Amino acid sequence: WREGQARAAKAPFAEALTAALPGIIDLVGTAPPEGFMGPCVLSHCDLNAGNIWTGQCGLALIDWEHAGDIPPLWELGAGLVTWAIGPDGAVDAGAANALARGYGAACALDIGVFAGAVSAHLNWSLNRAHAALTHRDADERARAADEACKLFATPLGVNQLNLLLDAL
Repeated sequence: WREGQARAAKAPFAEALTAALPGIIDLVGTAPPEGFMGPCVLSHCDLNAGNIWTGQCGLALIDWEHAGDIPPLWELGAGLVTWAIGPDGAVDAGAANALARGYGAACALDIGVFAGAVSAHLNWSLNRAHAALTHRDADERARAADEACKLFATPLGVNQLNLLLDAL
């Protein structure tokens, strides 16, 4: 996680990264058992408000560059993280419950449902920290540092994931 490099470079996110590391380590522990995949289906893998358009023919999903084969419940887990955790890190139990009902999730869910979301979050966090420290363009370094500050100041955490599960 380049914590030492961030400190040496006096990166604006260095302290937040240090504070976030225990939670990051906890998140890694939520991964499902090795070899677990379940049946996979083609999934969008980036269901956020900017990728859902409405038009004369109804809803349309755009920006399929992150699409891939994943277990359907991982798409639900990612949707729960995207739609039911606010920018301040607060969990919206009503939104979580509505999304799960709309998705048709009738089975009991466990923390493994968030495997895809956790992986994407950790990958993006590392990407932003790396770009903030090493990108050749100063403007991109600044943008990445700003985003890294936000990511590490209000990191995704196991407690939030458990609150989402409790809401269902």
